[in-house]
Amino acid sequence: MTGLNKIKVEKRLASLEANIAKAGGQKVVNLLALIDTDTDVIAGKWTLKDGVLSAGPGRIRFAYHPPAEYDFCTEFSREEGNDHVAMILAAEGRQFTWMMAEWTTWMGFDQIAGLGIRKNKSGVQVKTVFENGKRNQVIVKVHKSSVEAFVNGKSISQWKTDYSDMGLFGGLNLNDKNALGLSNNNALTKFYKVEVTEITGSGTVTRENAGQAGSISGKVVDADGHPVANIAVIAGVPAPAHGQGGVGFTVVARTTTDNGGNFTMPNIPARDY
Repeated sequence: MTGLNKIKVEKRLASLEANIAKAGGQKVVNLLALIDTDTDVIAGKWTLKDGVLSAGPGRIRFAYHPPAEYDFCTEFSREEGNDHVAMILAAEGRQFTWMMAEWTTWMGFDQIAGLGIRKNKSGVQVKTVFENGKRNQVIVKVHKSSVEAFVNGKSISQWKTDYSDMGLFGGLNLNDKNALGLSNNNALTKFYKVEVTEITGSGTVTRENAGQAGSISGKVVDADGHPVANIAVIAGVPAPAHGQGGVGFTVVARTTTDNGGNFTMPNIPARDY
């Protein structure tokens, strides 16, 4: 590799590594990259194409167990329908949901002490939860002594809990009490981002081959066509750059070229190499 090309590659790698680092050293897990629709769909029809998860009525489980404290973020648009979109969460061996547009106009945590969102104190009724066709961002912060939900940057509901009072409506069972998931009822919804920021502890990917449906092979050469050995090859997806207001990069796979410049990596949703 010539000196100029080497400098360019090193600068590119340094830029990528800088964007990988998250505020406070927190790890971000892209749950869309783990999906195998043949295995993870519990009910209904869910399809993953070009990094977008499309869903009709039903639910899906992710092959991932979150740590003790985490932020669960989704970005989605409900394209049709007027019923709920829900995030299924887990903490302290219990599952529960953050429910949006249940009974059309209600949001809240379901269930608390066996009560749904219209009867427990986390429930909030609004005129319009969200408009069809409009992209929304929802973040649920699961901490040791409380859980709080933000919709499009606004705190909607907070509940102080040790999670012993939280429970999951039986119709939303994921067949794994420690997994995260999504539920979609009488609606057509597109999910553009589903990710977890690990706050305290580390989560666990529960399927060995999660996100590895086949593989991609290639070869790295310099400007003169010579193989480039022992260089990192990184695949990832665009993500907001923390504190920069621009576009960053979330890594979903990484490998190193061999002596002939060849590499192989999992065939997972990627936007840049």
